[in-house]
Amino acid sequence: MLQNDVAIRLYNWLGKSTSNAGRQASATITMAHDTAIHGALDVVSTAAGEIMAFAALGTAGDMICILGSRVKYAINALPTAHAGYRLHLYNAAPTAIADNAAFNVIAADAAKYVGYLNISTMVDVGDNCIAFDNNMNHTVKLVGTALYGQLQCIAAETPTIDAVYTILLNTVTV
Repeated sequence: MLQNDVAIRLYNWLGKSTSNAGRQASATITMAHDTAIHGALDVVSTAAGEIMAFAALGTAGDMICILGSRVKYAINALPTAHAGYRLHLYNAAPTAIADNAAFNVIAADAAKYVGYLNISTMVDVGDNCIAFDNNMNHTVKLVGTALYGQLQCIAAETPTIDAVYTILLNTVTV
């Protein structure tokens, strides 16, 4: 108990937060109403290109660590030729990229881009397909309270009409 009190006083003296509790944030996208084949490295999104917002991950200026993710594809069969995804992350909302367009970090968004997470191949678990990825350890400094994402498929795949993707991020303040 004494060690915890000393640590809290030290953190307060250094102006650091002692609240490093884990947080979860999720974002959902519903696919465009078509089954056009996604080319390798294309964006997976709505027809107009929806930005995924992962809200309430901390306060502005916090350094967070993304520990893991869960992707749920609310369809009872894997997309044809499925090979995994990348979730590209930004510390401010980027320019939207439409479904089936090639992923690109444009010059206007380069300063906002904070990297990507590799999402493993999903597993069919009955009514849904799910991918769990742990031990990511991707650190990001928050500009606001949220991160923003764009999903990219690794290989060409054929999606299902109106498929819903929900991505959950598990984070901790460091």
